[in-house]
This record gives sequence, C-alpha cells and structure tokens, in this order.
Amino acid sequence: MKRKVIQIAESTQLISLPRKWALQYGVKKGDELEVEIQGNQLAVYSANTNRSEKIDVDVSDLHPFVLRALDAAYKSGYDEVDLHFTDSATIRNIPAAISMEMP
Repeated sequence: MKRKVIQIAESTQLISLPRKWALQYGVKKGDELEVEIQGNQLAVYSANTNRSEKIDVDVSDLHPFVLRALDAAYKSGYDEVDLHFTDSATIRNIPAAISMEMP
C-alpha cells in the first residue's frame, strides 16, 4: 500500500497509518508506537498487538473497588469482561457500574 509523505516544518516528515490497522490494534491519538529501522524498511508496532479483547477479573476480594476494576478494564479497551466472585453481595454494584456513562 502506498502513502504520501507529508512535510512538517523543516525536519519532520510523516505518513498516515492505515485505518484498518489502527482500528484493529486500538491505536488512538496520543498513543505511542514502536518504530524500528530495518534496512530500507520501517517496522511499526503497537503496544496492543498481543492484548486479548477479553479479560477475566476476580472481584471476590474487591468489594469496595468493583467499579474501579470495571472502569480500568473499560479504559484499557477490553470489549468483554468476565467477572468472577464468590459472594453475591459483591455483584450488587455491577448494574450501577454498567449503566453509568463512562468517558
């Protein structure tokens, strides 16, 4: 795939990332990517390349922090969170957590 080089100021040149790749690896504005020079080629790596889109979280001992655990998983970009718990009282906070609008 070809990309045009854009000149910024005197010393900076840049190219855009393919949208499909950026979406696949969750690359967003402000993220850092690893770029390696390999002869006449550049290799670009996302920190998210090996991360699963699903996470298992044991909230058995997190009773006052269940909302924080869910928020952390959400902010990390996981699409699915499997919660594991032993006490049914722990799960009472979940409906409030998933119904509130997260940033």
